[in-house]
Amino acid sequence: MRIGYHIGILLSAVLLALSASFAHASEQVCASPENTVTNFYRWYLNEISSDNYPLTSAKHEDKENMARWISPSLLKTLQDEVSNNELDAEYFTDAQDIFDEWVSHINSHKVTQTTREARVELTLGVNESKRKYEVVVDNNATCWKINRVQSVQ
Repeated sequence: MRIGYHIGILLSAVLLALSASFAHASEQVCASPENTVTNFYRWYLNEISSDNYPLTSAKHEDKENMARWISPSLLKTLQDEVSNNELDAEYFTDAQDIFDEWVSHINSHKVTQTTREARVELTLGVNESKRKYEVVVDNNATCWKINRVQSVQ
């Protein structure tokens, strides 16, 4: 009888430890506003430079990545503009082409932050290819997501 009691306690302890580890593993790790911007642009510019356009791509992975970093409202607006052929320039760079230097020279730093919104200054490229942007990211009960990008040059 004692062995069964100890096995029951041991089994309960193992199950408790496993459930705690699964709960911890399922928690989403959110990046800071500036890391969100940097991570998105690193991925996005690499995709564009490889002639893959995530905004118009049908690939599941591209849709997941866009949803990870871009707010639902901005994503819907951009998808509507793409379907209506209303985009004159690439939204995230405000350009029709990208410079090779942009892919390897991505710098961002937080300018202001509240609990729900942050403004990040983004610089792409160096020298003649250098472009600056103000990126607004929102934190609406999930992780930081890009909600607006505006060229400041």
